[in-house]
Amino acid sequence: MSNLLPKQEKQALVKLYRKRFVAVVLIFIACAAIMGSILILPAFFLAETTERALTEKLAMLNQQETSELQRSLGQSVGDINMKLGVFKENIKSSPLIADFIDPMLSVKSPSIHLTHFTYAVDATSGKVTMDISGTADTRQALTAFAERVRVLDGIAEVTVPITSFIKDQNVTFTLTAIRK
Repeated sequence: MSNLLPKQEKQALVKLYRKRFVAVVLIFIACAAIMGSILILPAFFLAETTERALTEKLAMLNQQETSELQRSLGQSVGDINMKLGVFKENIKSSPLIADFIDPMLSVKSPSIHLTHFTYAVDATSGKVTMDISGTADTRQALTAFAERVRVLDGIAEVTVPITSFIKDQNVTFTLTAIRK
């Protein structure tokens, strides 16, 4: 029958079928999109509900963990304070620092730059020797420092090697102090 139709009618009929095919395809795509949207809604609501429940559970666990940590930390601090209560309140610092280094630092002037302390005790005689190394800005500053160390209480002898006085500025020195 289509063979009997004129050529223009055949082309019009082919256009009509193509339009119907495109319409059916678009309707199928629209139906698939609508069905996909409808079918994804339960999964979306389930995921949202699960997220909300997990967020609430996380907040509750964080509060519980924080309160447990706070309680545990409070107990630890209490135990440490109780153990520290055994010691005297005003204990002197190390005898090395309090009796020997602190007086040396108190007589040091800004032109003396100390770099090293060596502390030695002779086991047989009990004699304490301290070597103090550093740099003095001038020879006069080094001499003044050595004199101030000599007059400190408990110092029996102070020696500065003669080689320390060779330079006039930036004098590198090692002073030896012997305790009484």
